[in-house]
Amino acid sequence: MNNFRHSYFPINDLTKTKKKDIIANKYYEGSKYLEGGTKITNQVSNTKQKRIAKILNLLTELYKMIISDVPLDQLPSDVTVSQLRVLLALHTGGASRMRKLAITVGVVPSTATGIIDALVKKGLVLREHDLKDRRQVICRLSPKGDKLTGMLWTWGEHSIKKQLVTLSESQLSNMLEAVESVRNNILNEKEL
Repeated sequence: MNNFRHSYFPINDLTKTKKKDIIANKYYEGSKYLEGGTKITNQVSNTKQKRIAKILNLLTELYKMIISDVPLDQLPSDVTVSQLRVLLALHTGGASRMRKLAITVGVVPSTATGIIDALVKKGLVLREHDLKDRRQVICRLSPKGDKLTGMLWTWGEHSIKKQLVTLSESQLSNMLEAVESVRNNILNEKEL
């Protein structure tokens, strides 16, 4: 099975596809869906589809390589991988409602609640009720959680920088152009 993550696709929005097809990394004729239910109707060439799949697989592989070198001696011994994912989601996305956090890390809300419960007990996350709607729970990093994720983020940047300095000027220029294009596309979609 491919390393392709089906959580990029909102399963409930797909009408012509099956979950097992998404997990198998199949592409579809006609309408395509991206994260957040964005529908793409233009046809994508087979070559382009293969390149996209290869990029996604390489990004997953790179992530696994980098994360496997996390300085475990710097982490609290009782923080699980799932908890770490939630901490990093809160670090990058800021305070978040429980439901949005669950979607971000790819778990059901009840699982996210259990993870947050454990992180609150460890003093890494603060749970607060939304002042506008007391039924809503907002989670944010505590100072201790912020310090931990800040250390990990700095370590990750250092690890990536160590690899980027080995690239030629031309490779860096091409990579910069591609990353900026993806970022600009995301910003443009958010404005719509």
